[in-house]
Amino acid sequence: MNDFDEQIGALWHSQSVTPVDIAIIKKRLRSARIKHRLYLLLDCLCLIPLIYLFYWSRDVIHGPERYFLLGIGVMAIGYTAYLTWLRRLSLVSGKATQDHLRVFLRQLENNIRIARVTRHSAWVAQGLLVGFYCWLYVSGKLPEAKFVPVIIALAAAGLANAIFYVWATRRQQRFIQELHQLEKQLGDIAPR
Repeated sequence: MNDFDEQIGALWHSQSVTPVDIAIIKKRLRSARIKHRLYLLLDCLCLIPLIYLFYWSRDVIHGPERYFLLGIGVMAIGYTAYLTWLRRLSLVSGKATQDHLRVFLRQLENNIRIARVTRHSAWVAQGLLVGFYCWLYVSGKLPEAKFVPVIIALAAAGLANAIFYVWATRRQQRFIQELHQLEKQLGDIAPR
């Protein structure tokens, strides 16, 4: 070995290594499981108003509104099914330490996907609402008496969706940072 190789070797051996604390990973995974189960429950509960509106409000909702509600319902069921599939890793538990690491890494990757889909669902929902009410207006099916309430509702939905978009963007960035930090910490031992 030459002098340069010895210096590099000495430098490499002198650097500190941050140990992976499996207890913390297990605790974070347990916390993620609880959150994902609550999110799953909330996702399913959010379908109840759509079901109510579609089946038990037949006398009130007619024509285009009913078809719009049906379309939103189908998309909401698909969205909920996709989010449930992405959360599947957090809903079951493994026993071995390598299982905890693997599940936690994969769930962080899925959390990034969930946050991305959630972020995009905000502007898609707003676009659908605006498009629907524009179509009602152009087709003459939106009474003039409802113009102001609809504009107020669209503005409120727009504000809520903008806040939702920012929240989901920050969650996505946080999950990306957590994933990179954990992968860096685990180095070559990261299970896949």
